[in-house]
Amino acid sequence: MSEKSVGIGISIILFTTVVYIEFAVYKGLMSTTLLTVFSILQYHFYTTFFLKGQKLRYFAFLALFAGTLFLCLPSMTEELAQERIKQEYGVEVVGREVVLTDASVWNIFSTQNALFYDTKTKDGEMERFFVNLENGVIVKMDEK
Repeated sequence: MSEKSVGIGISIILFTTVVYIEFAVYKGLMSTTLLTVFSILQYHFYTTFFLKGQKLRYFAFLALFAGTLFLCLPSMTEELAQERIKQEYGVEVVGREVVLTDASVWNIFSTQNALFYDTKTKDGEMERFFVNLENGVIVKMDEK
């Protein structure tokens, strides 16, 4: 196996990890723009720095990738949001809707999506909750 194939393999592993975290853990509600670019750029950094003996620069890039991954993670997962709604309000989640919060502002580290949850109380009444996964805010919506 050539050394450049190793670089391609590392890029594939990084990209697969990002996609897994986005869709398996955060259900597609995570910003991955910068992480996708970094996982592709990894090949360039591998061939430019690592293969030419400048390993410290390459590992600094990997540390930057890890830091970016940490910054891009929302503050809560969808499962945690549902659990908090259940515990704090004593309702059962019966529906979910993804909404766009603000398309006019673009932040490469955060998503512009939030969630609406339709819930049912023990009395059978329907309630709605707004959940912003970026900052963990849960708001009960008044339908008046």
